[in-house]
Amino acid sequence: MKNCKNCGMQNSDDAEFCTNCGVKIEDVSQIEVSEVEVVKNHNIKERNIAVAIVLSIITCGLYSIYWMIKINDEALELSGENGTSGGMVFLLTLITCGIYGYYWAYKMGVCTDKIKGTPNGNTGILYIVLSLIGFGIVNYALIQDAINKEVK
Repeated sequence: MKNCKNCGMQNSDDAEFCTNCGVKIEDVSQIEVSEVEVVKNHNIKERNIAVAIVLSIITCGLYSIYWMIKINDEALELSGENGTSGGMVFLLTLITCGIYGYYWAYKMGVCTDKIKGTPNGNTGILYIVLSLIGFGIVNYALIQDAINKEVK
């Protein structure tokens, strides 16, 4: 069965046009391949997680601010989610004394799940728990790992 991209109606495999709305039905396998190719064409480069953690420690957290901004923007781009820019995330987290950071951790979990191809995953809950117990840098590493695997 073919699903119409316009209205979602199921049509027979040999149908060229949707029986419900009349839109031409495209081959789903070709659409999926082209979407994967678009994702692979991003100008996002892999980041070494160990080096990023060491730089975050050596700079007393300054590099982690830059890292958070970059992984936010890259995760949003790769997952196709609309969201707050990395700079605004930092500013809102700073203004709210870290409270916004918990929401951000959840949203990054949703993005990470989409990047991995499991849009109904529970990674957002894991990221909130890690943030609550003081392991936010582990969130950064996990998000970066998902980004690295996607851009290879």
